[in-house]
Amino acid sequence: RVARAAGDELAALELLRQYAIRVDGEAGSMARAAEIYYDMGRLDEARELALRSREVTFHEKAQRVLGLVAYRRGEYSQAALHLERADADYLVLAALLRSHLLEGALGKVPDDLERIEKLSEPPDALLRLASEARAALRRREELARHARGPGLDRAVCAEYALRSGVAAPRVEALARGDDPLSRAVRARLALEKGRLRDAASLAEASLKGWPELDLALLVRGRARLEQD
Repeated sequence: RVARAAGDELAALELLRQYAIRVDGEAGSMARAAEIYYDMGRLDEARELALRSREVTFHEKAQRVLGLVAYRRGEYSQAALHLERADADYLVLAALLRSHLLEGALGKVPDDLERIEKLSEPPDALLRLASEARAALRRREELARHARGPGLDRAVCAEYALRSGVAAPRVEALARGDDPLSRAVRARLALEKGRLRDAASLAEASLKGWPELDLALLVRGRARLEQD
């Protein structure tokens, strides 16, 4: 800690490495060292030490590190698996809720929100994320009035990912359905890539199933404008 406070990261890493060697076999201490590695942005070392801690015995801090590392790497299914077993602090609950949204597991969101509501004075960022999740649940109810099928949760999560600025491959993976919202999301992605005809066609198909869908109306309008 002294080395980190002094800005000497190399010295801090060497001291941490020596500490990790001394506590090898002590699950709790190894997990704590893994947390420090994570806080320093050393994700590979954090993951390796957390895995070694888990081999000794189960420890919530090791699960926390494994989950947060997976989340940072965009491995949302793995992140959720570990974070569900970790102590529920603010960072864990935020990463868990967002992981569920970004892997299309909308059905798990109500439980996440219930856990957040039990927190004492959660930070504003977590409250904003919870508000976005509630909006996604309401969107799911809207979509259910226009479409049926098992992919509706993923469609809503695709729209959430799109509006959150998540990379296109993740959005595309969620928006593979034939429902109006999935088509509207794909239309928006096509528009962003300059594929105006595809964007207009997908938007029209979306509006046939949900004539008032705001995203599809927006894409159709922009595609027409740019084609003229």
